[in-house]
Amino acid sequence: DCFEPHFGRNYFENDVYNRFSVYSTTSTIANAPCYLGFTLGENIGDLGGINAAYDGLQLYIKEKGNP
Repeated sequence: DCFEPHFGRNYFENDVYNRFSVYSTTSTIANAPCYLGFTLGENIGDLGGINAAYDGLQLYIKEKGNP
């Protein structure tokens, strides 16, 4: 199981569902509905990539200093 023991799968699934519920009802400035569920998986993947890049930057700065 890849989830933190103090959170667990149910916590993760409820958190994702709650966020999806909020953001799936978002509208644009022109009041056009946004169905963000279509891109939910891609958005989660993008967030993982951003976190990995940030971690890499922090390791680089620690090793070589701030560029």
